[in-house]
Amino acid sequence: MASTPARGSTNQKPSGSSKPAPPKTLKSVSIKAFTKPGSSPARNEAEKNGVAEDSNDNNGIDPSWENAFSPEELQRVWNDYARTVEKTNPRLFSMLTAHSPRLKGSSVVVFPLRNETQEVELMKEKSSLFNKLKRELKNAKLQLEVEYIREERTQQKAFTSADKYKVLAEKNPALNKLKDALNLDLE
Repeated sequence: MASTPARGSTNQKPSGSSKPAPPKTLKSVSIKAFTKPGSSPARNEAEKNGVAEDSNDNNGIDPSWENAFSPEELQRVWNDYARTVEKTNPRLFSMLTAHSPRLKGSSVVVFPLRNETQEVELMKEKSSLFNKLKRELKNAKLQLEVEYIREERTQQKAFTSADKYKVLAEKNPALNKLKDALNLDLE
């Protein structure tokens, strides 16, 4: 009677083979490599192999750049960046296109926002936005300044007849004369 392998056992080579199969080794990845800022396993591997990246890359920006530019050029590059994030971050796109950036001096970009939440969203994208602005406008000294827009209070709707009369009388003062001439009272 031939023996059959036991359930759950692996198929092994017959005992007559000369070399056992070498054990498979798995590549280990350290979790610490993911938690260090600016570090990744791919970057660590590249550094081990002598292909280290230049940490002073400056994203293609020459620190000596101080070219002057017009507000129109600023607006063009600003809108170009907004179009790049339109599909991936529609909220940011809407915020960037709702108002136009303003130039203050030669290197300060003033951008109006409605609230602090928008500022947080803008600050998340500030580095990539300003890298593009600095490269395109050839000005490494650019800085961002945020200003908050004060929204005017909207008028409350008139619901009662007295409120409706008051709104209409403000628009047309002759209505008061008509009311007096006809001796009308509001209920």
